[in-house]
Amino acid sequence: AVEGAGRMECDRHAYQVLNTAPQAALILPAPAIVGTPVTLDASGTKDSDDQGATLAARWDFDGGGWDTPFARDLVTTHTYPSPGSYTATVEVRDPMGATGTAQAQVTVQGVPAAPAGLVATRVSATAFDLVWTDNASNEDGFKIERSTTSGSGFTQIATVGVNVTSYSATGLTAATSYYFRLFSRIC
Repeated sequence: AVEGAGRMECDRHAYQVLNTAPQAALILPAPAIVGTPVTLDASGTKDSDDQGATLAARWDFDGGGWDTPFARDLVTTHTYPSPGSYTATVEVRDPMGATGTAQAQVTVQGVPAAPAGLVATRVSATAFDLVWTDNASNEDGFKIERSTTSGSGFTQIATVGVNVTSYSATGLTAATSYYFRLFSRIC
């Protein structure tokens, strides 16, 4: 401040506050399955202006416009009703209003067709050979379960790869009845 002739002059300074938009990041698991919740994760978003800032996000799950309002959750889930390819978008906003967006393609697969015709053949007192028909074109393999009762008590004994249609169950107890079941799986 400068004084003179009964008045006071003030130095004036203009300050400009720069705010850089957050660098949005979007991570999706693969693959997505119809009717199963998919986790969309933007927690890797960076805000160089303020590392401790509370960011808010809104989501477009399918390219049809914003499906959610801004909220502080950077991780959300969505269930896709039908197979297809969708563009998921997240817009992240910092406390000063700057925004950044990220997109990712979500490929949603149909539920794999169940295998059929499971046949268990006892090949020794302690082993069975299992064979089945693979009806799926999008499975990552099969999960095999075994029980000593027909309706309950099943536990997973093995997984086999894509297009595999046989398995040898060995090391079983002689003179014991076993029940097997099989499921297509997607990792």
